[in-house]
Amino acid sequence: MTVRTFLLLALFAGLAAAAAQNNLFNTSTTAPVAPKAGSGSQAIEILASGGGTFSLTSGMATYQTNVRVNDTQFFLRCESLRLLLDLKGLASTNSPPASQLATNAPPLIAPMGGRIREAEALGNVFFSNKVDFTQAFADRLVYQVTNDAFELTGNTRIIRGEFTSRAPKFLYYRAKGDFVAIGEMTMTFTPANTNPPATKP
Repeated sequence: MTVRTFLLLALFAGLAAAAAQNNLFNTSTTAPVAPKAGSGSQAIEILASGGGTFSLTSGMATYQTNVRVNDTQFFLRCESLRLLLDLKGLASTNSPPASQLATNAPPLIAPMGGRIREAEALGNVFFSNKVDFTQAFADRLVYQVTNDAFELTGNTRIIRGEFTSRAPKFLYYRAKGDFVAIGEMTMTFTPANTNPPATKP
């Protein structure tokens, strides 16, 4: 057993122990987490009440029941999560397109050390963007590193301030911070405070 394999197993064991304790993330802070000086990319924290699996051969990780994902830029909650990791660190398959590398969005790094190539979240998906406070709801969320985008489908709803948008599909481009609706979209404006009509003297 190599040192890297031992460290990966130790990290996964620690993650499973945390899941067994049913710890919750502290979501009271919605601002982005500042990266530690000189640390480069920050690892994503994942907790799951129902445990999970991890394969050192395929790089596949799964998490079940009340899954919570805490990243410097977003918080995600769902019922099940599947990750496909690149444990070899191949830049050709893991890096976002060159046009997005100049942004402030670091690569997604899993707790066990590999970059995330694909992710699929299922069941009561809640996505909260810590940068602009946008909240998204869907039945399914899929992430692909090739376009560095999250695809939300199934009962999708995006809430930003007083605006609520609905569409069959939304794409969230992480590096740009943009949501793009696909298909027929409706938007509802709900003013927080309304001024009563002026009274006549």
